[in-house]
Amino acid sequence: MFVVFKKIYLFLAVVFCIMGVTLPVVTSLALNEIQKETVVIDPGHGGYDGGVKGVTSGVSEATVNLEIAKLLKGYFESDGKKVILTRTADVALTSSTRKQEDMQARIRIINRANPKLLISLHVNYYTSSSRRGIQVFYGKKTDEKLAEQIQKEINSALNYPEIGRNYQALWGDYYILANAECPSALIECGFFSNPQDEALLLDENYRMRLAYEIFSAVKKMDL
Repeated sequence: MFVVFKKIYLFLAVVFCIMGVTLPVVTSLALNEIQKETVVIDPGHGGYDGGVKGVTSGVSEATVNLEIAKLLKGYFESDGKKVILTRTADVALTSSTRKQEDMQARIRIINRANPKLLISLHVNYYTSSSRRGIQVFYGKKTDEKLAEQIQKEINSALNYPEIGRNYQALWGDYYILANAECPSALIECGFFSNPQDEALLLDENYRMRLAYEIFSAVKKMDL
């Protein structure tokens, strides 16, 4: 892409020079920005909608989602990607308290960015406190391999060592996954209804490991 752009730019420069027209200067920084692939990370919930809360700490899902998103952003940026977060603070994306409007605002951010990839981050909750682990979902058949790759990395590095079992990537009826116009996966990063999962999610080192495994899985995909 970069080589093609340079050739086109040089050709236009010659043509415009003959015509007596000055072509605007394109800096190396601008060219680098053109090269960068975009990744969107969606930290679920925020603002009035804090999501579920830790069973012992009372920490909101929205807080943990954002912390993991920031770490994941750092990994992708270190790999030369342009990263957009649907939110960067504990806020809702609209003044309305209607969940549907917040979700629609997220989709507008995602699709306008025309990204290579979307990762949406959440924390799970279940009536039984024994349920544990990280589960990956996809919304479209074309996204199944992406979800499976992320699930595979997470199983190997985190699920099996921590809870002694693996999960399979599953289809999920999520608005974000159904309406994103790019390869997408939604990750339930653990269960806030389980004290052990909760303790892990509140540990910065564990969040860093989780973010790295997500990044590592994506990097292995030919998207």
